[in-house]
Amino acid sequence: MLTFVEGEARELPDTLRNAADRVLDHALAAGEPRRADGVEMALRLSGWLAARRRGDAADGRGFGGAARGYAREGGFVDRARARLWDGDPSPVVAEAYAALAQRADEAREQENRAFGGLLAGWPGADPHERSLLGVEAVLDRCVAPLARAHPVLLLVVDAMSMAVFCELEHDLTWRGWVELVAEDAPERPVVVAALPTVTEVSRTSLLCGAVAAGNASKEKDGFARHDGLRSACAPGAPPVLFHKGDLREAGAAGVSPRVAEAVADPEHRVVGVVINAVDDHLAKGDQVPVPWTARYIGPLDDLLEACRSSGRVVVLASDHGHVLERGTTLRDVAEGGAERWRPAGGPPADDEVLLHGPRVVAEGGRLLAPWSERVRFGMKKKGYHGGASPQEVVLPLGVFALPETTAQLAGWREVGPEEPVWWRWRGGADAAPASAPSGPNRGGDVASAEAAEPRPSAAARRVPPRGETGDLFAALEPEAPRAAETWIDRLFSTDLFAEQRKQAARTTLPEERIRAMLSALDARGGKLTGPALAESLGVPLFRLGGIVSALRRVLNVDGYAVLSVDETSETIELNRDLLATQFGLAGDDE
Repeated sequence: MLTFVEGEARELPDTLRNAADRVLDHALAAGEPRRADGVEMALRLSGWLAARRRGDAADGRGFGGAARGYAREGGFVDRARARLWDGDPSPVVAEAYAALAQRADEAREQENRAFGGLLAGWPGADPHERSLLGVEAVLDRCVAPLARAHPVLLLVVDAMSMAVFCELEHDLTWRGWVELVAEDAPERPVVVAALPTVTEVSRTSLLCGAVAAGNASKEKDGFARHDGLRSACAPGAPPVLFHKGDLREAGAAGVSPRVAEAVADPEHRVVGVVINAVDDHLAKGDQVPVPWTARYIGPLDDLLEACRSSGRVVVLASDHGHVLERGTTLRDVAEGGAERWRPAGGPPADDEVLLHGPRVVAEGGRLLAPWSERVRFGMKKKGYHGGASPQEVVLPLGVFALPETTAQLAGWREVGPEEPVWWRWRGGADAAPASAPSGPNRGGDVASAEAAEPRPSAAARRVPPRGETGDLFAALEPEAPRAAETWIDRLFSTDLFAEQRKQAARTTLPEERIRAMLSALDARGGKLTGPALAESLGVPLFRLGGIVSALRRVLNVDGYAVLSVDETSETIELNRDLLATQFGLAGDDE
């Protein structure tokens, strides 16, 4: 890796890919998920570096182009950088990670400088476009239109950066949630924070629907009185907003009954919840690496389950992002200010920009903020916000629904994960034999293979049961007699399997889909990557999470992991032995 980092190669070397493949496929990798994730992120960041050398960077023309470019790629880059900063127990590997991270840090500083200059020149008056919104426009442009069609939960994750959202979005997709955008929107919306990028300004602006500064009390009042939200609500059930103190009751598990009842009640068309997990971690979590998934954000996990039960649509939003502590320099400022901004009492330093206009809430509508992530004005913490870097200014906005709900949302369409090509450096490399194109397909794009060779019919792509080779001339002969009963047939005949499908009736899968999944997994010894399984089933990858989630509800009796997902490698695994035990198929010797 050091050779690649220190050189100028414009493609990811096969030697590097192959070495990473061997590490991630090693039997011991499953027991070291954090280290395996480091390998994955190192290869992804190397792929981004190679793309930069080729000049493949996202179009950054103007502020809108730079903001969209950061949303499409920058969050993924910063997620990988943060992982590599943690290093590895092996000194050799840690040295390679440090060298790669340093190259990426230098590139980020260049991009941040350009972004800061564009932000300083961005007109603040009426900045909203269809796909570039000021944070104060989110209620009018996204939440209110959705609420008119279906009950909505607005989840505001305070200080959630694009990097954190990338991780959380992936987690929600694998939990079976489908992401949506408005049908007339050319692309996912990108949100721009109010300035300075601090909670009392940008979160208040988000929840009141206008650029303002305030506290939780002002946010509750502004949310309840917002004209767009009120127009979507029944007279007796106005929009309601809950903050951190509202979510838990002392000594009780789960969210408070008041919050749970509001989420479950379809008469409450708009419910808002503020979650402070990220912001709290920036203040106190300097020694704890956190995977940003719903499982590790307690209120979020509970709220998502409540929305799953009630069929409520989820809007995931942020008020501002953050930069992480990485050797920052403390700069004393005499005129006061905050972690990453100060009053405009003089000219900006070389690593700062002057921000002014109607979206700036500061004395005289002017402030100074660093574009560099290497500067802070306050005490040392895990992370900071208030500045002018894209990490703090460019915000995610995601709309998620369950597959069975999407048909009820006229004017909205499903979209797949918006991941850069270099992010899926391993995609499709081990596609199932029933559908795999010849040769590895690391980019996850099978369009060229499909264009070169017509796709076989579903019958022709059938995976033979284990032990059978298939008949070369089967297509020329009459249909063979029905094969002997398989373990899948016996599974379907059990009372427990029928009961499990009945309990999961709202999200259950057709019998043909379940059989196809079990056959594809069994043909590969019980393991397949997500791209390979999606290709085998003939479904879009972004739909696979919902399918796997639905099947897990049927197979994972009492929580036992008959069907599991390795989030690091995106591998789905079927435990045949455990399945046989749970469903009384012991003695199955196929």
